[in-house]
Amino acid sequence: MLFLLSGINLNAQAGIPCIDGNSEEWQGLAVTGAPSFELRHDVFTGNADDIFTGGKDFKSWGQVSPTPDYSNWTYSPMQAKSDIMNAAAVIYTGITGAPICNATPPFNSYDDTHTYLFFAGDRESNNGTGYIGFWFLLNGSGSVDEGKDKYFTPDHFTNFGEQIPGEPAGTLYDADSSIGDLLVLADFTGGGRNAAITVLKWVGPGNGDKGNNNSLVEVGTDSQVGQNNDGPTAVPSNFIVPAGQIEYDTNEFYEGVIDITDVFDLQNNPDIICGASWMLETRSSAEITADSKDFVGGSFNLPPIVDVSDASVCVGGSASLTATVTRIINGENVVIANPEIEGYTFDWSGPGGFTANTATITFDPAQLSDDGVYTVMVTSPTGCPPADGDQSGTLTVNDLPTVTADNEELACTDTMIQLTGSPLGGTWSGNHVSGAGVFDATGLTPGDYTVTYTYTDGNGCTNSAEATVKVNIAPDLTVSCPDDVSVDCTDDISGDFTAWLGGFSSNGGAGTVTETYNVNGVDTPLNQIIAPTDICNGVVITIIYTASDECEQEEQCSSSFTLEADTEAPTASVPASETVDCGNIPLPDPSVVLDEADNCGTPSVEHISDSEDPGACGGSITRTYRVTDSCGHFIDVQQTINVNPAPKAEFDPAPAEE
Repeated sequence: MLFLLSGINLNAQAGIPCIDGNSEEWQGLAVTGAPSFELRHDVFTGNADDIFTGGKDFKSWGQVSPTPDYSNWTYSPMQAKSDIMNAAAVIYTGITGAPICNATPPFNSYDDTHTYLFFAGDRESNNGTGYIGFWFLLNGSGSVDEGKDKYFTPDHFTNFGEQIPGEPAGTLYDADSSIGDLLVLADFTGGGRNAAITVLKWVGPGNGDKGNNNSLVEVGTDSQVGQNNDGPTAVPSNFIVPAGQIEYDTNEFYEGVIDITDVFDLQNNPDIICGASWMLETRSSAEITADSKDFVGGSFNLPPIVDVSDASVCVGGSASLTATVTRIINGENVVIANPEIEGYTFDWSGPGGFTANTATITFDPAQLSDDGVYTVMVTSPTGCPPADGDQSGTLTVNDLPTVTADNEELACTDTMIQLTGSPLGGTWSGNHVSGAGVFDATGLTPGDYTVTYTYTDGNGCTNSAEATVKVNIAPDLTVSCPDDVSVDCTDDISGDFTAWLGGFSSNGGAGTVTETYNVNGVDTPLNQIIAPTDICNGVVITIIYTASDECEQEEQCSSSFTLEADTEAPTASVPASETVDCGNIPLPDPSVVLDEADNCGTPSVEHISDSEDPGACGGSITRTYRVTDSCGHFIDVQQTINVNPAPKAEFDPAPAEE
């Protein structure tokens, strides 16, 4: 099936050029929007115009100068009547209906199965008859500038002398059956709008019957070339002409068409013209031996220009490979924004039997198995593959880095810890952790806290690992000591001491809490700390209480228990006085001290001394008793014993001696 060169089926009245010398269609969308359209501008001032030198249409191409048998070119001014300013060409198939002008048969109606080549050009001046030639070059031939060597390459195409496929061996293409470059010669010397047309096919030197070297044969394909002989025609807006020029004078613009279907057997060889180019030339005369003058060459942009992007992605990410298609428009590469909509097809192949048919292939999420080279064949709306063949792009799928994060525990009194992850150079995230990995547990309750370590490698691939920070911070260890206590012998020393000793305590801490009692500088087990009893001298017991836990927390406090020394003497009243008869003085009796007392207990009473005054009888005795407490404090009390005087002796008279 013949491919669609226009990209859409076109009615001949929808802007297809009508060969009448009117330039209007060459700026319309039906022409400029066709995939095969190309407009080339040529230098027409100064010495920079590219022109033939020693050029003749029957000569071969592909050799550098000086080569008499080959056409070459150079930069030089060109006389105005032969100076091309613009040249354009476009190929269509699928045209239906009749053109809007009164065209000459067979171009008064189009066959939608045929392929038509339209071309147009102008010249700077109509001073003199115009002779033009239009080459249809199957090899994609064009001009090459290598400094002093300026030539055309590759050589003209022909399959003359080659084996005809499907025919018996030795059945070769001859001048009639072969395919070769076409040359359309237009001669306007006869006057009128339409030129006399000669269509020649290149068959190679010695294989034909035209030209000095018999390199061409004439073919009878339908063609037509017309010029604006009826008067001026507007310069298309996309053509470049001298400043101020807005129209072409009579016979300065020309256009042509050639039906190339049968001459190339395009129904059976649709790809024969995929790599074709074209060249519009001016000539010195209508003869086949005429000198070639100015030229402008272009292409039909039939083979797509394809570039496939590479992509690098990490496992689990998204990546795409895109086959970007460009067209050459006016000598510049223009990217096709929506190639699928415009009729380009895509045939991808890749690892694991991968296939796809879109301009962009996407891998989401990308896997390691997707890694590899992906090849695409792009076919243009004209059915042509890329001139450079299949194009490939590489998808590199990088594995994610192996990332680890170490679990940690915060115990005892630690509130901060530096977390570690591998490889080095990542960042931490989560609650209570800095990007550098410092975990701050200040104020946190015991429990497990999850944080994340994220690392990005040199390929831009990122992976993460979680770590658990176990917060088991010891409760603060606190100690409590009782207030200082002071007692004396009047108090419940033992009870008060026991209560005081019970006031030493600790709270919190981790694990086993060890308590130490330092009693007046000596560590003493609790069960060996006893209440003081020395009420006479007094005792001060100072305990430094220390509590420590398994997290090396240590706290201490101190308190003192003071047993005040007894400094008070006992008390007692003076015993009652007694009066006794002389000779009946009582013995000392401590019980006469009736109310001895002491703040620290019951004192003892003992007789100390007696004193007489003035004598035993008829006087008094001062009897001293000493009241002593347990600490040796004493007082003396004195009892007065009054002694009656002795009675006078009475003597009975002695009886008289008898």
